[in-house]
Amino acid sequence: MLLVGVNAQSVGEKLIVRILLGESRPQFGEQILKRLRAQFSVDMAAGIATFRIMAVERAYALIIIGLDVPHGERVEFIRGCRNHRSHTRIMVLADESAVHERVQALEAGADDFVSRHLHMDELVARVKVLMRRGDTSQTTKVRTGRLELNNSDGQIYSSGTRVELHDAERRLLAMMMMRSGRVVSKEMIEGSLGRDVSALSSNAIEQRISRLRRILEHASANIQIKTVRGSGYVLEPAASNNNAATIATPNAQDAPQRAATGGT
Repeated sequence: MLLVGVNAQSVGEKLIVRILLGESRPQFGEQILKRLRAQFSVDMAAGIATFRIMAVERAYALIIIGLDVPHGERVEFIRGCRNHRSHTRIMVLADESAVHERVQALEAGADDFVSRHLHMDELVARVKVLMRRGDTSQTTKVRTGRLELNNSDGQIYSSGTRVELHDAERRLLAMMMMRSGRVVSKEMIEGSLGRDVSALSSNAIEQRISRLRRILEHASANIQIKTVRGSGYVLEPAASNNNAATIATPNAQDAPQRAATGGT
C-alpha cells in the first residue's frame, strides 16, 4: 500500500517539506522515494499501523493515498482526515477506478484523484500544486532543551550554533524533537532512516542512537535519549543527577525482594 503525507513550507524556490511514505510495492515505492527525496525530506513507515500513528500525531499538509487501500476504507480515511484536519490536502493515487469511486472519494474530501500510471514528473507537479493551495502556515521552530529545529531550512541548532548532522541523523533527531517526551518506536525510526541504514537491524539503529547521544552531549544540548526497553526511545531533558540511559519496567519477580527490604 502506498500512503504519503507531506508537511511543507516554502523557502524561496525550494520546498522544505516532510513526507511520510508507507508502501508495500517495493519497486514503485523506491521510485517515488527517489524522486521525492531529491526535493523533500522523507520519512517512511514500515506498515499501515505505524503510518496511522504518525499521520494522526503530526499535522501534514498533504496526504497521498494509494490504490491498495480498499475503497470503503479509503473513503472513511479521507472523511476522517478531512474532519480531523480541515487544511490537509488529500490526493488519491489509483491504478484503475470506476467513476462512482472517484466521485465518492472527491465528495468525501479528496482534493485530487489521479492514475497510478501517471508520469512521475506530473505526480511531483501535482504535489506542488496542492501544496500551493494548502495552508502551509505552521510553527517554524520547535524547541527541546537547548535544541531548536528550524522547519524553514530543516537545520537543528544548539544555543544558536548549528549542530553538524548527517541527513539521516537530522531526520531522526527532528522526528524525536517533534515527539519530545513520548516514546519513538523502532518502527518509526526505521521509517525515518529508510534505506540509509543497511538492513535496519537493531544494532544499526542503536549505533545511530549512540552517535546522536554523543553529538547531543558534545553540543551541550541539555537533553538526553533514553532507551525504553521493549518500546523504543524517548527524548527528554537531561537529568542532572542521573546519567542512566535506560528505562526498565520492574520485573514482577523482583517484587518479593523489594517488599522484604522495604523498597517501593
